[in-house]
Amino acid sequence: SAHGVNFSSAKTYYFFKGSAPATPIQLPGEDNSIVSLMAKKSDLTISSAPQVITFDAYGSPGDSNITVTTNAGNIVITKNTGFLP
Repeated sequence: SAHGVNFSSAKTYYFFKGSAPATPIQLPGEDNSIVSLMAKKSDLTISSAPQVITFDAYGSPGDSNITVTTNAGNIVITKNTGFLP
């Protein structure tokens, strides 16, 4: 089934399942369902937020590359595969 990541602000993100990008699912190892970069004392900022990225059952984000823009450089999610170089 579909799943994805919702970068809801420049300092928060969360995982979701299905077609419900507004419903956070807690990631393993995290204390909360919404991950706060401020709480982690991270200097990382997601400049492209708000941004929702959805993957299909095979991990593909679709037929176009997706770029997540941060203050530490861009993260490119490869089309069709979901590969992160």
